[in-house]
Amino acid sequence: MGKFRNLDKFDLKKIMNLPDMITFLNLLSGLLAIYFIVQREFQMAAILLIVAVFMDFMDGKVASLLKQKTEFGKQIDSLADMSSFGIATAFFGFSYAAVDLFLGIALIFFITCGMIRLARYNIINLREGFIGMPITLNGLIIPLIFFFSLPTIFYPYLFILLGALMISPFTIRRVV
Repeated sequence: MGKFRNLDKFDLKKIMNLPDMITFLNLLSGLLAIYFIVQREFQMAAILLIVAVFMDFMDGKVASLLKQKTEFGKQIDSLADMSSFGIATAFFGFSYAAVDLFLGIALIFFITCGMIRLARYNIINLREGFIGMPITLNGLIIPLIFFFSLPTIFYPYLFILLGALMISPFTIRRVV
């Protein structure tokens, strides 16, 4: 809970900064992707997922550059990531591929792994990398497999693989 144990002293205007606003653009991109998925405009949804990835990259870079990394920012980043790269990408697969029990189970597994991955990230501070595949990569992988027209019969296997990679014990070094 930190310094905000007393909620009447939690002043959003005082803790919001530029990186947090960029995080909200990640969230907005993910939510707009869901809107376009519902409209069955998968190309626009895929583009918005990639925009969300860019915003997720930028919020971290701007926070580092401005020395504005905060616990609040870390938490809202994880929530935005779960929305954009967990829920929106799973909904993309659910809406685009033929829905059956196997895909449904694969998507539940995928979303659960995304949640576990983000929770693990928030409690383990690895400066040089990540444990497991970052959830953000789903915002690139799912649009790319769509643009490259991977047959939807492979979607359940892909989501299971992505889920397993997110919770894997392997350490991945930061590229940037």
